Amino acid sequence: MRLITTATELLEHLEDSVNPSALVVAVDLTGIEEQVTTEDLTGICFLGCNSSASFPKRGAGLGALVLPSMSGPPVSVFPTTVYRVRDLYAGFVPEQHDSWRSTLDHRAFEWFVDPESRLPRRLDQSEMWAARTHDTFLEAALARFLAGRRQKAVGVMGGHDVDRSADVYRTVAVIARAISRQGRVIVTGGGPGLMEAANLGAFLAASPDLALEDALKVLVRAGDFKSHEWLSTAAEVRRVVVGSWDGLEPSGAYSLGIPTWLYGHEPPNMFASHSAKFFFNSLREDGLVTVADGGLLFARGNAGTVQEIFQDATQNYYRPRDTQPTPMVLLDRAYWDGGNPAGGDPAADPAAPAQRSKPLWPLLHKLGVEKVFDTALALTDDAEEIIELLTRTADSADGPPVAKRQLPSSGDL
Repeated sequence: MRLITTATELLEHLEDSVNPSALVVAVDLTGIEEQVTTEDLTGICFLGCNSSASFPKRGAGLGALVLPSMSGPPVSVFPTTVYRVRDLYAGFVPEQHDSWRSTLDHRAFEWFVDPESRLPRRLDQSEMWAARTHDTFLEAALARFLAGRRQKAVGVMGGHDVDRSADVYRTVAVIARAISRQGRVIVTGGGPGLMEAANLGAFLAASPDLALEDALKVLVRAGDFKSHEWLSTAAEVRRVVVGSWDGLEPSGAYSLGIPTWLYGHEPPNMFASHSAKFFFNSLREDGLVTVADGGLLFARGNAGTVQEIFQDATQNYYRPRDTQPTPMVLLDRAYWDGGNPAGGDPAADPAAPAQRSKPLWPLLHKLGVEKVFDTALALTDDAEEIIELLTRTADSADGPPVAKRQLPSSGDL
């Protein structure tokens, strides 16, 4: 089924009788209704189009399915493309304190999440339909974006609470920059911390190496992602690189964020050039791991990162016979395999960074041995080794990575 998003495309399609089926989304029909309603519209679905009050009945009489725009979330219920920075942050003014509260992104968060429980509020039937429809259309838009890039996607996972001044923040940015320069699309959860670090590295892939050091000098002025300054310093870096904070990035600076409004208190970072932001985290988590057909890097993180590690391990464990396991690289031996790092005091505050290691490597490796994907696993502190492992070229004769076989279809929406 063809996707149509402009009046010109619709008129051209109506002249083509070979394949009449089409999905017409958010097209202004007011100037072309008479031309449209002289045709047989069987197989055409009009979604959220601007039209006269009489068009739905006339269109249905000609065989079309017509679903008008719906009230509900502040974002489009029928997105046909993934979001850009200027979309999510529409309404943001870097010089105006707390202007982020009026952005499209924050308004969508407030619509979806109960401020007391921090859980999705109880949606009525029409609101639930709208939110689910948004996520369905966005998943298809995400698939089209990745298919259009024709590049392997490399996922980078890590904690949202890692400060911009941390050594690992810079390390992840350097790794992501190098991987992006070798023709991969960096994919993250789209939030702050190490997700931002990876998107920052990709954002600066087309810039000189010193641009990263210059950017870090600006970004470290605001480590708290809940502050206005966290955004305004990012906007300052964007102005230097692309001319304005809401400017469009060159293709060499593209990367993808896949965040969720469930965790809307974690703002989307400004360095993911494209974002697929979902309402429902279950769809987001599945997509975040499965699109990474070029492998995944796991830096230090908490429960969310641990979940993603074993989610990816599960896909490798139960992969079809004609597929390869997706590479999984864990950064930081002490964090993932060493228990408390050197100098760590078991009696100290368990929330302190030095005490928060997650020694899961032995279990992960055991799963790998059982189902013969241990050769796709790596645990290392070496940034150069990570870059090499995640930029190996062609699919082997044994088939494509399991993640590639699980990409959502882009054909129908």
